[in-house]
Amino acid sequence: MFNDPTSPTLPVGSPRLDTPASGTKSVRVEGHQPPVKAQELFALLRTSALVDPAPLQSVQEKIQRHPELDAQGLAQWLVKAKVLTSWQAGRLLKGHPEGFFLGLYKLLSRIGKGGMGVVYLAEHTRMRRRAAIKIMPPNMLTCPERLRLFFRESELIAALDHPHVVRAYDFNNEGARHYLVMEYIEGSTLEDVVRLGGPLPCNVAAEYIRQAADGLSHANERGLIHRDIKPANLMLDKDGTVKILDMGLGLVNRRGETTTDLGMVGTPDYMAPEQALDSAHVDARADIYSLGCTLYYLLTGRPPFAGESAREVLLAHQAGQVMPIQSVRADVGDDLARILARMMSKYPRDRYPNAAAVRGALAALAKPTMTHVDTLPTSKTGGKVLIADDDAVTRRTLERQLQKAGYEVIVAADGRQAIDRFRPDLAACLFDLNMPGATGLECLRVAQARQSDVPVILISSATEVGDAVAAMRDGAFDYLVKPCRVRHVLARLDEAIQARRKKTEDAATLKSLCE
Repeated sequence: MFNDPTSPTLPVGSPRLDTPASGTKSVRVEGHQPPVKAQELFALLRTSALVDPAPLQSVQEKIQRHPELDAQGLAQWLVKAKVLTSWQAGRLLKGHPEGFFLGLYKLLSRIGKGGMGVVYLAEHTRMRRRAAIKIMPPNMLTCPERLRLFFRESELIAALDHPHVVRAYDFNNEGARHYLVMEYIEGSTLEDVVRLGGPLPCNVAAEYIRQAADGLSHANERGLIHRDIKPANLMLDKDGTVKILDMGLGLVNRRGETTTDLGMVGTPDYMAPEQALDSAHVDARADIYSLGCTLYYLLTGRPPFAGESAREVLLAHQAGQVMPIQSVRADVGDDLARILARMMSKYPRDRYPNAAAVRGALAALAKPTMTHVDTLPTSKTGGKVLIADDDAVTRRTLERQLQKAGYEVIVAADGRQAIDRFRPDLAACLFDLNMPGATGLECLRVAQARQSDVPVILISSATEVGDAVAAMRDGAFDYLVKPCRVRHVLARLDEAIQARRKKTEDAATLKSLCE
């Protein structure tokens, strides 16, 4: 999701346990004594609680059989055996056995850092579902009112369900550490795509901005304003889908009510003129300006204005004249140039009225091969799925579409039937959150008691998001908000089943390496 050059990396190579590690250097950190011997690293590993008792015993036995192994050699083997990630091993080699857990999530690596906090790749300890966790800076949460507003905004964000918006699963705290749990996307930001590969073809750039406008339209219609749209906050996944990051950490203006005041919010290179003057009272047209600046970057490889300081850049947005796009790049057509100019108008009244209008304007210019298709994908995993929903139309629709995708489907008309029809050989379960007989949460708990590794996905209404988030804390793999698209359901099912299989495969790999 992000590249973090500060993440510690272990020496490259395939470690062997029959010979001592060679050619490695001890990691030295001011104020800490790094472990030198394997037993010293093992003691830190045990303190960290990163490894379950059974594998931990196997690690201890390996150390006893190979007394020549030093801390670096053991760390390399632990990474090779998938017991630890390189980041976890690096922290332990620096003498830090703490801070690896937040609630039910285990931190795997540090993947980004910004003004709103540090982002980590994490994994749910029960369901092995990966997520991106942003830990908020303590200095931003010292005000009780500000903290209350963050919690309220997180509930609004959790209700967003759109293919072009990164979803927020949970907002919680552990002591003084407050964190936001988000969908993890494997891919690159548009900033990195352009930085590494150069400006994009015009129709590809138009398609990416069209997708971002589609996501913004979904959020803006619900009164949520991003205020920090930029290439670094647009993620391109492996399938060519653009998703908006950080939806919610800078949100204001829901039904005209200012939800928070953090001073000037945004990034100067992409900030609307009115936002620099009053960040707390902008509307959706500020996001359109920033999206226009982002389109300019995708087409040229640089922001529209430059300056030696942030102040100079902000003043340029206020009064400067941007170099016409066709003067910078001759192959930009008149229609795209016109759209870009309108998006970047100095005055909000001259821009498109909303993101939906931007999406419509760009639709004809987008790359045809990247538009959405109506056919549903075939399941990558298959298996038996239990669907429980008291709404007959929803139940029948899901049953038919999942069967077409290659799943074997078992249906239940209420929570009691779902409990009766639960089987240990199920690949996954889909439970409506609010059903007669037994709620989806009650069905989840029964499923965990009978076969804890069967992933459960809950389907909730927008008014039940709080209960759905609570179910995530109780071990649900994911939740979807009604009305949800069948494509989304299929994607979540495949993700859940693949995560379960990976957990089984990793356990088998560890067992074979420890024998």
